[in-house]
Amino acid sequence: MKKAIFITLIGILMANLGLAQKTEVQAVKQTITAFAAAGDNSNADDLNQYLDDNFRIVMNRLFGSSEVSVMPKSVYLEKIR
Repeated sequence: MKKAIFITLIGILMANLGLAQKTEVQAVKQTITAFAAAGDNSNADDLNQYLDDNFRIVMNRLFGSSEVSVMPKSVYLEKIR
């Protein structure tokens, strides 16, 4: 009897963990979709909330130059605007 109760409890816990993971996966998908939409629409204000303050963009041969360019978040968002 104790074994059956233990197995039932383990089953309930596993089901709850699966539900929590689904919720987290959905949240990640929503964030990625919102970030992509902000980029597609060139919405710098929305992009700002998704980019870390330490964000940098590195581009090789930006606008025909022969160098690698590093652009901080603030400059990147200004170019988007």
